[in-house]
Amino acid sequence: MTTLPLLAASAVASTGVSGSDIIKAAALLGGGLALAGMAVGAGIGDALVSGRTIEGVARQPEARGTLLGLTFLFIGLVDSFPVIGLVLALFIIFTKS
Repeated sequence: MTTLPLLAASAVASTGVSGSDIIKAAALLGGGLALAGMAVGAGIGDALVSGRTIEGVARQPEARGTLLGLTFLFIGLVDSFPVIGLVLALFIIFTKS
């Protein structure tokens, strides 16, 4: 276990990369991955909500108005998560930079 800090120290010494540069790179990578995951999740959530609405309207056409109102509500809720993720990703990036 004592060789890892020595290897990291020698890598930093040989490349000239400081510890703060590594922290900045990790913050950017972490923020980007968090935002990408939230965007993919929102896309899947929107598809599921829309698909279930289409199934519901196909089964019971007279409930179309109610189902559409609920669909817009839940799509709005699902799409709010990437916005929150964007704020958190920016917070991660700018507090570690």
